[in-house]
Amino acid sequence: MHTTERRALERLVRSLLLLPSAPAVLLLEVYSWGMSSRAARNFALLPEDYHAPMARYYGNVQLLSSRAVLHPLLTGSSGAWVDNLSADDIAASGLYQPDGIHPSNAGHRLYADVLIHYLQGLAHSELALASAAQPMPAAGPENAFGKAAASGGDGSGSGSSSSNGLQGRGAGYGSVDAGTADADPDAAWLARLSTGLERALPLLPPPMADGNWESGSRRCFLNHDVQPLVGSNDGFEFVDEGGTLQNGWVRHKFGLVAKSPGASLTLTLDTTLGGGATDRVWGKSEGCLCVCVCVC
Repeated sequence: MHTTERRALERLVRSLLLLPSAPAVLLLEVYSWGMSSRAARNFALLPEDYHAPMARYYGNVQLLSSRAVLHPLLTGSSGAWVDNLSADDIAASGLYQPDGIHPSNAGHRLYADVLIHYLQGLAHSELALASAAQPMPAAGPENAFGKAAASGGDGSGSGSSSSNGLQGRGAGYGSVDAGTADADPDAAWLARLSTGLERALPLLPPPMADGNWESGSRRCFLNHDVQPLVGSNDGFEFVDEGGTLQNGWVRHKFGLVAKSPGASLTLTLDTTLGGGATDRVWGKSEGCLCVCVCVC
């Protein structure tokens, strides 16, 4: 967890988990060409093996593995091995951009299928749980609990249904009065427990990597938004390194570039939280701070 890349990933995950909207966070581990060789068919030693412990550490982070999707294909079919593929072969597949690393539009559709399959599975599970939790039917004397379950035993259609002798979790188990849902002692107890835990527990545990706290000021500067951050500049230019790719599609790549040794650049970044705010992260607090970063 102590490489630059893994520390950055943890900070990103922490920032996402702290968003007010509380989004679902899912790590999609993408395909690696190296795993498709005969030597790599042991299902081990890919970057995702270092990401999985982090997902488990934070508890509510899911991890989807493209390796798990592809491995059955690789173990039983030599036609899936790519030992002899060249960069031209990879580009010709149409699944990757010319760099052979980043997926093309078609490649992204394959990853979308993996995500859709996962979400469909979740939806089916939720529907199954919801169906299992529906109130037991109480349509009349033919139902499994007898007429008393529907009428309270006097045929009037009112009164308590406790005469069936059932004690279940939630409204509907031995009850036909919708109002009992609000009075369910189990539901009330769970609500109090949830509120108590929310107040008692911090939003996130400390980082896995020591001192690897997320930024208090979550900002991302891209393209021309970088230029106003530049303070002193000696030897850097703001250029577009992109070019025309397939079918006339232009991929812009704006950035600050230096081509001479010794060039230096200072960027000024405002990390103000405002009002001396305190994050709900194990008592961590930050005030106002302006950070200058020198790129040499």
